[in-house]
Amino acid sequence: MKFLSESIRRVLYFVFFAVVLFISIKHLGQGSWVKQTVPVLMALVSLVGVLNAVNPSLFGGVFTSRSKMPSNMLVLLSLVLLMMTGDLSRLIGLAESKVATGTSVIKDKEADKLKAEAEKLAAEKAEAEAKKTKEKEAEKEIDPAILKEKAQEQLPKSLSSLKKEPSGTNYYYYSKTLENKTKKNQIFPYLITTTTEDLDLMHMNLWIRYSYVGDEQLDLKKFKIITDKEEYLMDAYDVNVDRDLPQQPLQPEDIDEDGNPIDVEMNGEDTEETEEEEQKVWEWIEFSPNSKKLDMLIDMTTSKKVKIHYEGKEGSMERDLTKAEQEALNEVVNTYRFFLTATETIEEK
Repeated sequence: MKFLSESIRRVLYFVFFAVVLFISIKHLGQGSWVKQTVPVLMALVSLVGVLNAVNPSLFGGVFTSRSKMPSNMLVLLSLVLLMMTGDLSRLIGLAESKVATGTSVIKDKEADKLKAEAEKLAAEKAEAEAKKTKEKEAEKEIDPAILKEKAQEQLPKSLSSLKKEPSGTNYYYYSKTLENKTKKNQIFPYLITTTTEDLDLMHMNLWIRYSYVGDEQLDLKKFKIITDKEEYLMDAYDVNVDRDLPQQPLQPEDIDEDGNPIDVEMNGEDTEETEEEEQKVWEWIEFSPNSKKLDMLIDMTTSKKVKIHYEGKEGSMERDLTKAEQEALNEVVNTYRFFLTATETIEEK
């Protein structure tokens, strides 16, 4: 440890005396010989200091200490000579200038950092305001007459994209992505309309069939729909409860006027059952949704993942909706919404 501290001291002395020697050499040759006295003394003192820093034993016989005392005395003498030439003041000024420059650089960096943060905050604020403005514009009321006209244009196109199946004086419309089968685990949305294409005379109802097929009987009582946003709990017997959407006198052929299922086969091309299907238990319920259930169906079409949980007296069953079921819901529900808008009565202002 003592050796390390001594080595550091000698290095510092060497640097100091080397700088003084460099300054004295710059003064040599400037002015008369009288004016050269101080620079010459400076050169001699600094040269001795450099040699003493390199090898303290050179002057060990003159001074009582090998390094510390002669170096300290030489430093003091060098400072006196520097004061006489005015270089000490210049060195101090140079040091202060360096410190000031360093401080200025630090301040500039801090200022740049603050400026960047301020610009970032301003950009975030501008983005938030732009988003708010966009939301306000989106919330502005659109002319109902324009919406109705667009819906009337879109409805025939939307109906034509669905599978059409005649049934007496009505038409059934459903998505081509699903089979029209009751004995299958699926949610099956469909529309019943009158055969007329005149919107002033057309009637349309939306129906959703929830069917279960399995080895065990459930005796369905309630079921739950779980979307990304919410959980919806429904009773299996509220088919005709709280209807607040425009309802027409249209029923599926397997539902009576009281909303009770009739044990008959639905029309459709894919109604043949395999031997395995015939041996399984099957249950189903149908809803003609009110506005709350319509919101639920819309939520189901936009959720990334939807679960349905059946609960009965005898047991329960849960599964995920398939992509085909969600696509079918989206197609049929959107068509029904076009119909509601296209046939909406607009009050005159």
